[in-house]
Amino acid sequence: MNKKDILCFFTAFLVLSNLLFAKIDADIDVSMYYQNQVPFVDVSFHIVGSSLTQKKLENAYVESRVNVLVTILQGEQIIDFKKYGLVSPKTSAPSDFIDLRRFVLEAGRYNVIVELTDQLDNENRASISTELVVEEWQDNPFMSNIQLLHRVTKSDDIDNPFFRYGNIFEPAAYNFFHRSMDKLIVFAELYALDKSPDNALAARISIRNLDRSDLDPLIKYKKIECSEKNVITEFFSIAEMISGNYELKIEVVNPASEVILEQTEFFQRSNPAYDRELLKESEIDLNETFVGELTTDELRYHLKALAPRLPQNEISLLNLLLKENNTQGQKFFLFNYWNTFNPIRPRDSFEQYKQIAKAVDVKFYSTVGRGFETDRGYIFLKYGKPKDVISVENEPSAPPYEIWFYDKLDITGETNMKFLFYNPSLGGNDYQLLHSTSRYEKQNRQWELELYADAPNEIEGNRVDATTVVDNVNRRAREYFEDNN
Repeated sequence: MNKKDILCFFTAFLVLSNLLFAKIDADIDVSMYYQNQVPFVDVSFHIVGSSLTQKKLENAYVESRVNVLVTILQGEQIIDFKKYGLVSPKTSAPSDFIDLRRFVLEAGRYNVIVELTDQLDNENRASISTELVVEEWQDNPFMSNIQLLHRVTKSDDIDNPFFRYGNIFEPAAYNFFHRSMDKLIVFAELYALDKSPDNALAARISIRNLDRSDLDPLIKYKKIECSEKNVITEFFSIAEMISGNYELKIEVVNPASEVILEQTEFFQRSNPAYDRELLKESEIDLNETFVGELTTDELRYHLKALAPRLPQNEISLLNLLLKENNTQGQKFFLFNYWNTFNPIRPRDSFEQYKQIAKAVDVKFYSTVGRGFETDRGYIFLKYGKPKDVISVENEPSAPPYEIWFYDKLDITGETNMKFLFYNPSLGGNDYQLLHSTSRYEKQNRQWELELYADAPNEIEGNRVDATTVVDNVNRRAREYFEDNN
């Protein structure tokens, strides 16, 4: 194996820390299954403890507290909600939270919103939403969502929210398996196989490396009964699985090897110790590549400029490399990114992006930091140049604001997306993202109230539930936001 091949997956995702951003770092998973043909929806989440404010206790212990609001919407109607608080254990280091809430829903299309608020810092919060389609029980074979777990423990604790089938199923946060995890556990349910015309079926479970087409997939087969309900729980050893991006697939096949059902799930693996063993067999010198020409300051600059293009797990590693001043690791990270993006001419892609990043740095530079570290710079580098921009400088009761319009976000596949930035400080080019229609970025249903905070007596409805202010001929933000397509 040569060095070029190895570097394509050398990036290790290490830990899910939150070193540069104050926002609560959380992973939300929504899954659906059926019990006695009734659809149940599980909303589970993992909150990174270090992204919450820590209260210092006696004996050098700390604890954190978070408020949780899970809301199920159908259109504008609230179908169900759960509101509660969580307190971490008293430990010497920040503790992560995991929790799950279960809902029984009728067939239909829903929006699931999870809002998290740090009890010790109300400004530290996160809101995540996702669409959900609940189907009626079907009279032909179908499959539940795939869940990836990193621990299954036998238990009789039926009050534990993660209890099912005599076990506690602990999900893998962010579908990410870090270096201390040596096992991946797959869980799924198969339904109505008794309606299949075949009298013998099998589940083919495979794991494929998305970065390396030359690697053979891991495959397991499991015989399954043609019954109303089947549960799949399968273990894979990942101790010698290299770092990178993977796809897990479950296929139900008949005796003729025809696929009658299939589902896939993406996950990431970090295994730097095993990667380093492979690297010992290679001979490439990074100092002979384009990253070897960069000074220490230039290296840090270009890594920070790359952040908007990275998924959250890679940002966590990038933050760690920058914090520890790991120059060699930084070189590997930068080279690996562009070598994976363009294996033939990585330098050319790096140089092109460098010019864009520098232009963004100049255009959006503020008193807060470099242009690509501002909210506008981040969105520009992540999604590209907007199709249209409305910029408003002197509207009564509102600070300067901008609305960006995109026909399509290539990264997410979303269409007709809008981003609203505003400058509440009125100086320093410090525009902040107030609201967007992308489910992957900040969403704020009360954005209009915050934009027109200087008109507190013109809110329509009570302050808790209101989302709009009174119409005014000089108040145009909602008109711009809703009418421009």
